[in-house]
Amino acid sequence: MNPVPSPGRVVIVGSGLSGLVSAVLLAEAGWSVTLLEAHAIPGGLMQRYQRAGRWFDTGFHLLTDGGPTGMVRRILRRLGVLEQVHFLAPDPAAQFLMHVPGQEPLALPIGLVATGLAAETRWPDQAVGIQRFFSLVRGRLAANRWLAHLAEGMAPQESGFPGESVRDVLGRCGVTGEAAEVLGAASAILAMRAERCPFELYATFAGAGFTGSWRVAGGGDGLIRPLVERLAALGGRLLLRNAATAILHDGTRATAVVDARGQRHDADLVITTCHPDLVVAMTGEQGFRPSFKARVAAIPDSAGAFLLAAELSEPAVGLGRRHHLLRLADGSDGYVVAPDAWGEAQPPSIEAMVWLDTAAVAAWRSSTVGRRPGDYVAWKAAQEVRLRQALAAHFPWLTPTIRRTWLATPLTFRDYLGGRDGGAMGLSQDLGHLGDAPLQSRNKLRNLLMIGQSITHPGIQGVLVGACLVVGGVLGKDLHQELS
Repeated sequence: MNPVPSPGRVVIVGSGLSGLVSAVLLAEAGWSVTLLEAHAIPGGLMQRYQRAGRWFDTGFHLLTDGGPTGMVRRILRRLGVLEQVHFLAPDPAAQFLMHVPGQEPLALPIGLVATGLAAETRWPDQAVGIQRFFSLVRGRLAANRWLAHLAEGMAPQESGFPGESVRDVLGRCGVTGEAAEVLGAASAILAMRAERCPFELYATFAGAGFTGSWRVAGGGDGLIRPLVERLAALGGRLLLRNAATAILHDGTRATAVVDARGQRHDADLVITTCHPDLVVAMTGEQGFRPSFKARVAAIPDSAGAFLLAAELSEPAVGLGRRHHLLRLADGSDGYVVAPDAWGEAQPPSIEAMVWLDTAAVAAWRSSTVGRRPGDYVAWKAAQEVRLRQALAAHFPWLTPTIRRTWLATPLTFRDYLGGRDGGAMGLSQDLGHLGDAPLQSRNKLRNLLMIGQSITHPGIQGVLVGACLVVGGVLGKDLHQELS
């Protein structure tokens, strides 16, 4: 049952991808939309920042299922912005390059069948197990109505592996040793190790990534800017530098949102896209049931990230239009991409990162931007050395071209992007916590809905689908059927 009158007044907290998609869908349906954003620019985790005249992304932005017939483009077409988004195709023969110490990089082409064949060619003695593993991945995609078009002819298949990790399923299929290590390393795009990453999540995220992981010209802003313009054309209001501070309610329904300036925004529907911990705080003592509060408090943030953005003296042509996944010598996982190699009109640069536990910066959580202590500065410098050593080990020709760098840590994510502890992908979704059962979008306050990658599914595609599911419920529409 639709929990709110339709159309009515909606206040959306947060102008990231999920907030903007929800705003556009509701504005198209005649809703009066007010979108509150704490920062000076929209975008959330998709926003870009500028240093010395250069633009860099806040994180790596790959569009799984980003191909011409993919769900990402179908949703953007439905939103009326597809023509304003310029997609950049990956190298079809090697869209992912998996780098593991002591081994030759494995090039993974576009397509699950092609990816499986590449792995079978590398490890012919495990061909049967590899075929079974990729059949399971395709079967899980086929069982997901939003991703079934990626299954490459495979019939839907129920999981059969509740609570099992990628490493467990690889072993069940008979994939072991080097093959299991390299294929399992693809879980790094979810900020997880294979032994902690639920197979269900790997199949629907990494599996979708294997079918085509595109980029967008202009990085995150290349998606956000058209949505902002579309919302404005529909009469929606985007209020920047206007953080939400409280969600008013009568115990059963949200009635308004109060911003940092003390202004009250009356609402028939409230949608939050920020960290659930912030939503709990904004609703006060009676906003959520104690069990829900306890669950949010118990789930840690996802892994954090140490990011290095580098200006280069010459293009990193050797990196090409590929997503480079690195296994560092100490066992950490990283990612490297050269945006200009994909055809973006910007000076030569790279964006590199390595995942790390947000606990690594716990000692400095009370510090603020511009007032970090000396031991934090020393730790940050050591992390740069570690990442640059990994780059030198995998790409020795790259080091001499690095002119200067800019760095970000989990504290940067926390202070600029609103995460509780600085997790780069919202709440943890590994085996110890959410797995394939994310927090419910509905709660005690029936007209307060939560969306975003912590609530639905991680990644750009997951956020787009999640917003369509939640808003479709509000509108009483099956948006998937419309998109098909």
